[in-house]
Amino acid sequence: MSAELTSGEREELARRIDCPVSWCEGRWLQHGGDGAPPHEWFHEEREVALGHDAYLSRSQVGAAPVVWAFSMRNQHIVDTTEPLELAHALGELAFRIAEITRHG
Repeated sequence: MSAELTSGEREELARRIDCPVSWCEGRWLQHGGDGAPPHEWFHEEREVALGHDAYLSRSQVGAAPVVWAFSMRNQHIVDTTEPLELAHALGELAFRIAEITRHG
């Protein structure tokens, strides 16, 4: 069995639908292409590069709350349903790093 995808398989993975969630990429297989009902559809947005190999992304299953995730160097750091909570946590980390490095 070959590990390489056929052109048909690649097309299926790349297939998109018009998703009602405005920020969702609309991948067909995550939107019922595998037989899942709408309440199980996985909505995701392409990661946003923040610089320094850090990324912000969001996802949602069905109508559940949106989850915001922060990752760095391909490592998941934190996620939350409250984007301001995420910003606050990252601000605290930045403050602590500055505090530690200031005092040697």
